[in-house]
Order: sequence, then structure tokens, then C-alpha cells
Amino acid sequence: MTLGRPMVSAALIVWAYISLSMNITHSKVNVTRMTNASYLSTLHSSMTFAEFEDTVQQHLSIIPEQYLEGLQGVHVFEHVKRDPTEHHLVRLGEYLDPGPDQFLDSRIHIGRHVALFYGSFLEIAGHGFNWEAQIWETLTHEIQHHVESKAGDRTLIEWDIEQMRRFKKQKSAAAHWGEFA
Repeated sequence: MTLGRPMVSAALIVWAYISLSMNITHSKVNVTRMTNASYLSTLHSSMTFAEFEDTVQQHLSIIPEQYLEGLQGVHVFEHVKRDPTEHHLVRLGEYLDPGPDQFLDSRIHIGRHVALFYGSFLEIAGHGFNWEAQIWETLTHEIQHHVESKAGDRTLIEWDIEQMRRFKKQKSAAAHWGEFA
């Protein structure tokens, strides 16, 4: 079963960080609120941060438990998350997996997490932006990374890498013709 069709637009790539999996299992996942009260206070949107959190929680509540097994948390951040190499791109979400037990210290179990960035959604939201659909798309994309990570499958990672490669190639060609500053 596919959890969510990956987004087609390279400009809206949800770039994921991921490494080899850890075998940690917890079945209860809660949305954790990470806020910065003054951040984005002057921007306007058709969805507030509180509404965004509620929508994430509603979507999360309908995802079958077996897909969330081993996921320690789904976190909602208020800030914009920029891609570290393509600064004009924003990341809507990330799947965070600290890797094998040997990473950091085998006694430290950071666990697997999904992060969604409200500020990034706000930045790309234009007239007619479908918040609910984009939240669902992003959440299921990141949970698909989680499921694939546990299975040792890199399909979605490879898809993300290919989308970024295509975007950079398009950007390079456009720059050649003077379309990018």
C-alpha cells in the first residue's frame, strides 16, 4: 500500500534526511508543538499555526497504527526550513532517523521523527493553495520514508534525489538562457 503519492513539482520538494534504520518500537505518536511566538506574526495566511497543528493531528489520527510503529514523534515547527544547498527552496517536512545504534552513543536513543514546517507551507501558499491536501501529502510522504526506512527500502529517497537532480538540471539550463538571476 502506498501511503502517499510523491509530489511532482520539484519546486515543492519535501527533501528528507534519512540514514540506516534503528529498531526502536513505540506505538503512541503525538504531535509536538514547537513554536516561536514572535516568528511569522506579521504574515497572514488562510490557515493559522493552531489550525495547522489541528489539521496535522486530524490527519495523523486516520493513519493506520502499523505505519506509525517505531515513530517517536510528529513535530510541528512554526519556522521556515530552507534547503541547505538550494536556499530559495523550502522544505515542507523531513523524516529524521538517527541511524544505527552506533550513531552518537548506543545508550542514546533519539528515535525516529517526522517534522513539518508551518512557515514553509506559509511561504509557498498562494491563492487557491489547498492546505489540507498539502499537509496530507507532506505527512504521508514523510511517513512513507519512515516505513521504507524500517524495511531497508530506499525507493522514496532515490525519488527525492532524482527530483532534486532534475530541478538543478532545469535551473542550470534556465540560468544558461538568463531565466534565473
